[in-house]
Amino acid sequence: EHEPALQTPGARAFAAAGLRPLPSGVKQARTILRRERLLAAPEPEPGQEQEQEHQATVASEGDSARRPRRFGRRPRRDAGHGAPVLRLRGVWHELRDGPAILRGVDLQLHAGEAVVLMGRNGAGKSTLLRHAGGLMEPTRGRVELEGELALLLQNPGDLFIHEHVNEEAPAEALRSLGLDGLGERNPRDLSSGQRQRLALAVVLGGERAPSAIALDEPTRGMDREAKRSLAQWLSAQARDGALVLVATHDCEFAVEFATRVVLLARGRVVADGPVAEVLSGGRYFTTESARILGGEENVVRVEEAATTLLARRTAITGPGAAAEAAVGAGLAEAGT
Repeated sequence: EHEPALQTPGARAFAAAGLRPLPSGVKQARTILRRERLLAAPEPEPGQEQEQEHQATVASEGDSARRPRRFGRRPRRDAGHGAPVLRLRGVWHELRDGPAILRGVDLQLHAGEAVVLMGRNGAGKSTLLRHAGGLMEPTRGRVELEGELALLLQNPGDLFIHEHVNEEAPAEALRSLGLDGLGERNPRDLSSGQRQRLALAVVLGGERAPSAIALDEPTRGMDREAKRSLAQWLSAQARDGALVLVATHDCEFAVEFATRVVLLARGRVVADGPVAEVLSGGRYFTTESARILGGEENVVRVEEAATTLLARRTAITGPGAAAEAAVGAGLAEAGT
C-alpha cells in the first residue's frame, strides 16, 4: 500500500483503477474481480488451465501441429520504422558432432525498433546475439549489420578493468545511466543492478554512437524500480533511432519498452509480431496483467489493465464513482 515501487503488476493495476484490496497474485486478483463483476471471462473448467499451459509450452517449443493460432509465424513488415540495421539470412549454427543451436533464422530489424528475444533456456537467444555482434560466425547463412552494435553479454563484471567507476566509461555515458554519483566507487563493490548499468556504459562508451544496442538478460539483480528505469532508457534510445534488441525471460520488463517480440524455440523463430499479440495468449510467455484478464482485448501492460478495469467499473457504478477512484489513485492525472 505504501511502497508502490514494490507492488506486483497486478497490485499496480488495481491501485491505479482504485480497486481494493490489492492482490498478492493472479488467483486472488481474479477472485476479487469476479466478486466485483469486473471479469468477463469465466474461470476455466477443472484441468482446462493445465491444458492451456501445456498448449503454450508446446507452442514455445515449436510444434507446429499443436501450436495455437496466436503463436503462428507471420511475415514481418516494416511498420514505419527506419532503414534495416540488422539482417539474419538463413543463419544456422551447428556444433561439430552436436546439435544445431540456430536453425535457418531469418530476421530483419530496423532503426528505431525495440525488440525482445524470448524463449526457454537453450532456445538460441544468446547465440543469436553473439552472431549479431560478430563474436560467432554462422555455419550457414549470413549476418548483415549496418553501423556498429553495442553488445552486453550476461557477465558484466568481465568488462571492468579499473579501480574506480569513473575510469571505466566516459562521463556522459555514466550520467545517461544514472551513475555519475558513483565515480570514486570500485566497480566490484556496486550492486548487481549498478554493475549491469556500468557495463552498459562501458559498451556504449565508444567514439561513435552505435546503430544498435543488444543486451542479454540485463535485469538480473534489479528491483522493479530499476527495471522500469532501464526500460525508459531503452525506449529513449529507440526513439532516438537506435535498434534496441534485448534477450530476456522477463515479460513484465519486455512490455515496458518493446513493441515487437521474436519468440525462439530450438533454434527457430516460432513467433514474430507485436507485443500485445504474442504475449497475451499463453500461460508461459505472458504478463501478470494478461493472466489476470485472461488474455482479453490483448491487454499485457499494467496501464492497459488499469484502464480496462476502470472502464468496467464505470459501466457498473457510473462515471462519478469511477472517476473519483481514478483521481485518488493518480490515474487521471497521468492521462491514462
